[in-house]
Amino acid sequence: MIPWLAIIRIGARGGRTVRLWIPLAVLWILLLPLAVLALPLILLYCLIGRVSLVRAVRMSREMLGGLVGTRVEFEDRQHHVSLHIA
Repeated sequence: MIPWLAIIRIGARGGRTVRLWIPLAVLWILLLPLAVLALPLILLYCLIGRVSLVRAVRMSREMLGGLVGTRVEFEDRQHHVSLHIA
C-alpha cells in the first residue's frame, strides 16, 4: 500500500512546535501525468534490459509501500524537525 499522509513537525527549543499534515494523495495525482509520459521510456528500458514489465511495476509499488512507517528526525541547537510517513 502506498503512503497517503506525511506528518512534518518543526519545533524550536523551548518554543512553539508546528505540525503539518500533508495528504500525499495530492502528490500522487500530480505525479500521474509524469508517469504516463515516462511510460514509453519504461517500456523501452524493459525491452532492452529484458525485464518483465509486470515485475518492474510490482517492484516499484513495493518500494513505494516500503516508505510507510518511515521516520526521519534531525536537529541542531535551536530546531528539531521530524518527518513521519503514514
